[in-house]
Amino acid sequence: MTINGDEGSLTGEYLGQRKEKADSVFGKIGDVLSDEISLRILGLLSQRPHFVKNIARILDKPESRISERVSSLRRLGMVDYHWRRIDGKNVKEYFITTNRIEISFSSGRPIFHVKRRDSATVIHAPDFIDFTPPRISRFVGRKAELKVLDEKSKVFISGISGIGKTYVIAKYASETNRPVFWHAMREVDSLDHLLSKMSSFLESIGRNNLSRMVAVSASRRMIVDYCISELRKTKSVIFLDDFQMCRDKNILAFINDISLSEPSLKVIIISKESTPPTKGYYVINLGGLSYEESRQLLLDAGKKHDPQTISSLGGYPLAISLIGRVSEEKVTIDTLTSTLANEIRDELSGGEREVLLVSAAFRDAFTTEELNYALDREARSDLEALIKRGLISDRGKSYYVHEFVRGVASSLQRDPKSIHERLGQYYAFDENPISTIEAIYHFGESGNSDYLIKLIRENAAIIADSGFSEPLLSVLNLLSKKKLHPITRGWILLWVAKIEQMKGNYVLAKDLSEKIIVISRGKDDELNIRANLWLGQTLNALGKNEESLEILKGSLAALKKMSDKKDLEGDILLSLAWTSADLGMLPQAQELLARAIDVYEKMGNMRNYFSATFYRGYNNYLMGKLVEGVKDMEDAYSGLFEMNRIISASACLLHVSFVYWRLGNTRRAHLILNRSIEIYKDQHEELGDEHLRLSLCYSAIFSAFAGKIEKAEKILKELGSFRRGDDDVLANLAEGLARGIISAQKKDWLESDRYLTSAESAADVYADHYFICESKKWKGWMLMKQGFTDRAMKKFEELRSESSKFGLKIFEDDVRRLLEGQEI
Repeated sequence: MTINGDEGSLTGEYLGQRKEKADSVFGKIGDVLSDEISLRILGLLSQRPHFVKNIARILDKPESRISERVSSLRRLGMVDYHWRRIDGKNVKEYFITTNRIEISFSSGRPIFHVKRRDSATVIHAPDFIDFTPPRISRFVGRKAELKVLDEKSKVFISGISGIGKTYVIAKYASETNRPVFWHAMREVDSLDHLLSKMSSFLESIGRNNLSRMVAVSASRRMIVDYCISELRKTKSVIFLDDFQMCRDKNILAFINDISLSEPSLKVIIISKESTPPTKGYYVINLGGLSYEESRQLLLDAGKKHDPQTISSLGGYPLAISLIGRVSEEKVTIDTLTSTLANEIRDELSGGEREVLLVSAAFRDAFTTEELNYALDREARSDLEALIKRGLISDRGKSYYVHEFVRGVASSLQRDPKSIHERLGQYYAFDENPISTIEAIYHFGESGNSDYLIKLIRENAAIIADSGFSEPLLSVLNLLSKKKLHPITRGWILLWVAKIEQMKGNYVLAKDLSEKIIVISRGKDDELNIRANLWLGQTLNALGKNEESLEILKGSLAALKKMSDKKDLEGDILLSLAWTSADLGMLPQAQELLARAIDVYEKMGNMRNYFSATFYRGYNNYLMGKLVEGVKDMEDAYSGLFEMNRIISASACLLHVSFVYWRLGNTRRAHLILNRSIEIYKDQHEELGDEHLRLSLCYSAIFSAFAGKIEKAEKILKELGSFRRGDDDVLANLAEGLARGIISAQKKDWLESDRYLTSAESAADVYADHYFICESKKWKGWMLMKQGFTDRAMKKFEELRSESSKFGLKIFEDDVRRLLEGQEI
């Protein structure tokens, strides 16, 4: 990367690789190059000098935000200013000071070359990913716990907030001579993120191979196995803090893999919950300190208290440290909140108090940039003072207010709504799913219903389809408990209903949709129509197709009374098409899909355009038009994948694999299906496992037909791990089909008949016409294999009748091929 500008002012200085040097002002160049706004500012200044006001106008960003970025760039020596007289005022005009910035890589680590015409500075960037444990100050006691940590390979520590869980393991981490990997879990963390962070950790201790595997996108299974192997070889200690925040089942599976396959690998998990994520962990339920330890902690803080006060604290470390800092007076646990409130009011400076009250508004950890924006000033010195007081904890590149402190500080906020409003504006600027979720939260807390509804309307679908529906659901459920205007609450519940529908929780989605319809009737037409749309989709999923059709038709009629709602028209047409197809009205479905595609194309809504194209392709497939079907679905996959709509894109892949298999291109079918399975394993929590089980089912069937029986059996074993119980109809259907075909390939006819009969029964319960036909087809195929032609023909007649009734011509072609002695 090169940035052109005036002659540079950085002197030639080598700043080594030591941690304290890497954390210097020069090391922060890495942060600048990862920040889009800073880069855009440098780009503007490379052309000519500018005032802050001009930069803010050109970039369409708040002046305060631009001013903060420019100040950071000046501290780094990358820009400077001179004064100019404008309209009778002295104004700072900024200009770029470097004429070239280059990045090179050595052993996978970035090195910055900041150049000028007569000299160059080579700077080794700091670690962008922080995996170091928190720093600790005073520590007493906990000898028994530290001994367990030293002796046991798998330890799970639980306890209430403020009891000292993190302090104990940070103390152990500071004393061990083994490599330490530390990670504080967040609800948005994925296994891929954790593995990437571990690869950087291993690279920092000279093990680069995992980083190379991640860089070339090796399969996740290979990366997981190699990561575990490398961690074992390096005798690393893995610390996972705040594990109760984990929402990713893949991370839980990874932890389970470590526990089972590497008993010697040291893993220490910290959680507010009392149950370990998997078996094999030595559990420590951390209690309070002893009387003597409590007394010592106070003495270390230079405080003395009478025995009664010390006893009343129950050994609660947070209470002890707070009381130790606050006063010499007798303080009991019952007055701790008011004591801390007094400290905030009386003993903190005005700047410190302001920083703490604003920090308490963040939902989780926050960065200095976020804090500075919320305050509209630089807050570093006040933040450091609060860290020293123990009121805010330093997590490396982010900061965290303890829950107890947050609660007290929040109660002292004079105008919390204005703080949340400002934070909402900050996060709304960054157009990515996680920032938008945070913006939704803060606008909900601020009471800005208009902007909250706008964000939900415009972004909820994109967030959910990008794989972030669980974090979104968490925030929406939180906001739904607040006292809000009924319509605002209706929009929040609307997307709770949609996400529950996506997860397969149809009864809950149906109840919520009906509740929203009552709330919105005669008050918000769009909300009412969308709730009816969700209800129609949910009823269709529950097999109530005719009821669904009537509701969707009513929604389309109601839409005619509204103006400028073409996107909603496309969504209703799409749902009507799907329901029509399920009722066997495939030609009508094609007509509806053509209308939906036309609506989306005219609007330029390519996200939904490709979804409609996929449905048209699948409809063509059902009608036996395989070539037309696969073309539409492949086009849809390319478009959806490029737009990062991973969930919808993977649905395309699953069905494309069916088509290629029926076209006889089994190798391509296998490759595509394997890719679909990979994606579904990443996203199965968002999808409620349904698509993953079907993918695994067909993978087992494809393998069985290829003669790879052992592989097929292994896939079925994996399929069983996603079963939700004996009454899981879809699992019974998928497993019945796959095991029935495998048994027939092994000529175990009794087993084949038993499994396929089970699949047929499950298909009837599932009430999906496609799978009813699919199970009848394979039952007939199995009977033909045994030579029972009459019984097979009877089953084929049932299949013909069912497929004809619902326009599923694909099965007529299958029957024809089977009767001609061909394989499917």
